[in-house]
Amino acid sequence: MSNDPNSRMNNYIERIAIGLLTVVISFMTMLYNGQQERIKDLENKVVVLQTTKVDRGDLKEFKEEINASISAMKSDLIARLDLYFGSIKNQNK
Repeated sequence: MSNDPNSRMNNYIERIAIGLLTVVISFMTMLYNGQQERIKDLENKVVVLQTTKVDRGDLKEFKEEINASISAMKSDLIARLDLYFGSIKNQNK
């Protein structure tokens, strides 16, 4: 029976199938490990983003502070210009 050509052919096909299956399983394992590393990197990035995120309320407060500062600078600049031009008018009289 071991000399039967069909039996030898089946034996070779079986070995080739087992070899291919081993290669496919090895390849899938490598891909799985690569995905796990990528997932860990993405999770770390999410943690960093969560710790440094700024919500809309904070942004609104910051915007209001900036606008108030700009308004104060404008009014200060206008007051100084009025003072300057007032002193020039007084000198010309």
